[in-house]
Amino acid sequence: MADQVTHGGVALLLSDVGDKVCLQVTKMEQASATRMKLELSDGKAKVNAVTSSDFNTVAQEAKLEKYGVVMLTKYNILEQGGEKKVIVVEGSVVEAQLNEEVCEKPALVTPTFKREAKRSTGESASPPSAAKIGSIRTASNTRRVQPIGALNPYANSWTIKARVTSKGEPRSFNSNGQQRNLLNIELIDEEGTEIRCTLWHESVEKYGADIQQGKAYYISKGRLKPANQKYSTLANAYELHFSADTTVEEVPEGEMAAVKVAYSFVGFENLGAQIGSRAPFDVVGVVQAAGELGTVKRKSDGGELFRRDLTLLDANSKTVTMTVWNKLATDETAELPSLVASGTTVVAIKGVRASDYNGVSLSTLGRTVVSINPKELPEAEALREWFEAGGKSAPTVAAGAGLASANKGSRSDTSLTCLKDLQPEELAAASAPPEYFSSLATVVRFATQRAMWYTACPEGGCNKKVTEEMGSWYCEAHQQSFPNCKRRYIASMQVMDHSGTAWVNTFNEQAELALGISADEAHEMQEQDQAAFQAHVKSKSWQTFSLRVRSKTEEYQGESRRRLTAANANAMDWGMESRRMLAAIKAL
Repeated sequence: MADQVTHGGVALLLSDVGDKVCLQVTKMEQASATRMKLELSDGKAKVNAVTSSDFNTVAQEAKLEKYGVVMLTKYNILEQGGEKKVIVVEGSVVEAQLNEEVCEKPALVTPTFKREAKRSTGESASPPSAAKIGSIRTASNTRRVQPIGALNPYANSWTIKARVTSKGEPRSFNSNGQQRNLLNIELIDEEGTEIRCTLWHESVEKYGADIQQGKAYYISKGRLKPANQKYSTLANAYELHFSADTTVEEVPEGEMAAVKVAYSFVGFENLGAQIGSRAPFDVVGVVQAAGELGTVKRKSDGGELFRRDLTLLDANSKTVTMTVWNKLATDETAELPSLVASGTTVVAIKGVRASDYNGVSLSTLGRTVVSINPKELPEAEALREWFEAGGKSAPTVAAGAGLASANKGSRSDTSLTCLKDLQPEELAAASAPPEYFSSLATVVRFATQRAMWYTACPEGGCNKKVTEEMGSWYCEAHQQSFPNCKRRYIASMQVMDHSGTAWVNTFNEQAELALGISADEAHEMQEQDQAAFQAHVKSKSWQTFSLRVRSKTEEYQGESRRRLTAANANAMDWGMESRRMLAAIKAL
């Protein structure tokens, strides 16, 4: 049924002149769980294509087969290595399958139509009539863009249209004696795909002040790098780094539909499982109290940080304290005290971390977004209705009640987990979230046969590993060499209780408590007198500590194994332990 295929459809497609184009599928291959590779034909010419996850779903539901006919309604053209490829964003299946090709063995060609054909009507990459705000132009017309999900490190000529969902604070660092800057932002496109972007040096100076959270931009060119999945919080395999060639133009008001921010809320009853995790999460709550603006001094340089404490309540009548920092404290939440005094105030917070202060508490990050009384958010509306229907008068309990406290090793519960129960025979899946337990354990020995510390960047708050080069220490994060380094513990110790033994990994603070000296002091002692160092380490055995242990299954060389880490360690308070035991006896 050749009449179903658009005559000259490939040429129309690649020249950016066509609107809806019908083409026959002459080859198809599943590239991943959510994408397909296609070869599309109009009977005379062919072109390679890759589908979006949405079109992949459409094709699977329609049971598209080889020789089927598809209609492309939204697509982008990707130039890669001199060849043009089609990114199929949206479309439909006209015929799931025909008996044969509409033309026998058409040759695969790569037409060289120039996309400026359509732009002659008035569209240009940087139109002369574009209004300019700071260093960012406001585009006067729409243009062909790629979805963020179609970006890859091998293509350089692309344009995305995306909205800024998060803008961090610019950060400064020294590089070869020069003060340099970087800025992180997060983008989301109309398909709901997110990506993290980093602006460096000149890009910060050029665009940093003008890019605004909540606004949409056309962004062209840049470097795609693999995202560090250990620290990345977005579902994207890549990160975008601005380069000298990157251009940014503001999307005219109303041209890009608002994209709903995707939340992944964690209930207050589950906050304990988030303690110690680097991955940010989202919460929603009624603001019970909003504290006044305050300051604390930064340890690294004595500078002042602005802070504000909020008390949040969820529908399970649990409360938690959240500290908001810097601009979130001075600007974004400045109106909260008056709002709370005048009526019900609900906040949705995207991107927070949990600590075990007072059992559990929350803290904002540089990328945190706070939405006050968000509209069209079902969780926020349901919480408001519950609160106003009587939840405000219900008795509340702190979310940290029953969790181990970081203060003086105290615990508000009477339950402890023995080391044997920390190590069940059945391993959890590697994808399962970490679990946290409170234990009392005595140190048997430290593993001295392997490195007990690493060389870290001396700049306050960095702690990244540095490497020695020609008598200096190079930090990859700062792109700078330092005359010295500082050492931080990554020690492993064997502990025991009445049920058995376990190897527990410790980091700097916990190991300093156990060994009684800093890693720099331990290194100097080892360099000067190995025997004295070994004697000191041995003397620190048989101490008992209150531990907050993190248990997580990890995969290494194809094998799963359990990793126990001391998230917190505190010297034993025997009076507190006696009271705990008495309470446990009374509860029998």
